[in-house]
Amino acid sequence: MKLRDFNRKPSSRKPQAKIILQNDSLEKKYKSQIDDLNTQLGFYRRIEAERDEAKARHTAIDQTLKEERIEFDKCKEEIKALKETIDSQSLKIQKIPVLQDDYKSARGEASVLKSQVDNMSRELINKSQEITRLNTQVENLKVSKQTITKNDREYDLPSDLISINSVSVLDTEDDNKYKIIRRIADNPLVSEDTNP
Repeated sequence: MKLRDFNRKPSSRKPQAKIILQNDSLEKKYKSQIDDLNTQLGFYRRIEAERDEAKARHTAIDQTLKEERIEFDKCKEEIKALKETIDSQSLKIQKIPVLQDDYKSARGEASVLKSQVDNMSRELINKSQEITRLNTQVENLKVSKQTITKNDREYDLPSDLISINSVSVLDTEDDNKYKIIRRIADNPLVSEDTNP
C-alpha cells in the first residue's frame, strides 16, 4: 500500500449494526418526572395568571382608592365650609329675637311718628287754610278815609267793619290823638299815634 492510497478510503464500508439501548425503568421515571414538572408548570401558570389578575385588580383598586381619597378630601372641605356656615348662621339666628324686638319697637316708633306727621300735616293744612282765609280778609279790608268836620259825629262806616274789635279816629282838635268811636258796645283797644 502506498502512501497516496492511504488517503483514499475505501468507498464501501460495511454498515454497522445499530445498538438500541432501552432503559424502560429510567424512561418511566423520567416520564413521571416530566409529567410532574408539566403539572407543576400548569400550576405555576395558573398562579401566574391569578397573580396577573390580582395585580390588575390591585391597580384598579388603587386607582379607585385614589379617586375616593380625592372625593373624600373634597367632601371634607365641603363639610368644613358647611360647618363654618352653620356656625355663622347660628350666631345670626341667636340675634333674630333681639332684631325682632328692635323691629317691633321701631315699628311702634314709626307708627307714633307717622301719627305725629299726620297730625302735623292736618295742622299744617288747617294753618294754611287759615292763612289763606286771613290773606283774603286782609285783601278785603279797605281803608277809607273821611274828613272829620267839627260838631259832626256821623260817619259812613263800611258794613264789614262791625267785626273789628277796635276802631280809632284821629281827633285833630285834641292834640292829634286817636280816640275810641263811642258807637261800639264793648270797650275796644285804643291806640295812640304819637308820630306827627
